[in-house]
Amino acid sequence: MVRILVSGKEQGLQPNRVAPYFEGLWEHVMAEGNGLRDVPANSEPCSYLVIEDFGTLGLLGDTSQWQPTLEIKNNHFFNFFRAEGRSDKGEDQRGRWGLGKRVFQRSSNISTFFGLTVRSDDKHRLLMGQTVLKSHHINNEYYSPDGWFGSLPEGSGDNLVMPVEDKALIETFIVFLISSGAKTIRACQSLFLGTIRS
Repeated sequence: MVRILVSGKEQGLQPNRVAPYFEGLWEHVMAEGNGLRDVPANSEPCSYLVIEDFGTLGLLGDTSQWQPTLEIKNNHFFNFFRAEGRSDKGEDQRGRWGLGKRVFQRSSNISTFFGLTVRSDDKHRLLMGQTVLKSHHINNEYYSPDGWFGSLPEGSGDNLVMPVEDKALIETFIVFLISSGAKTIRACQSLFLGTIRS
């Protein structure tokens, strides 16, 4: 079962409610040459789209995989969040090109979406967000197109953003959505939230 909720402008979330999830994003959204059009002010309510998918396995696989390999197959997490034009699906299945996920970003004024998944194998809840802009500069510093909402493991020296597993932060995200009308979120395996064009 799939449930879809479109907030509309009247039910948009107030800036203070979305601020923790957009921390560090606005300077990039406002940067010249980033490819965005009709960027809303960060003081405007945030319209959003929620897609809840029930009865799935969740996004399984190694969350630390950052590039395709011949040895690792069927990494749904990698293919959804990190891969471009890749899928684990066979030639006779729909969605095998790995491009449908771009709909979430393309429908957003700020090219941003969040994914919350409950994995069937380890029961972990993972939250990750992504923004894809054109490469751009801020104060003469170059930034690549992809921006992430997630966590950087302390002391790893690695720049690979990992999904958030912090239970309190994920629960706050869930409560924030439930109070906005996504009443069955705790029961769904995969959720995708995107800011939407008004």
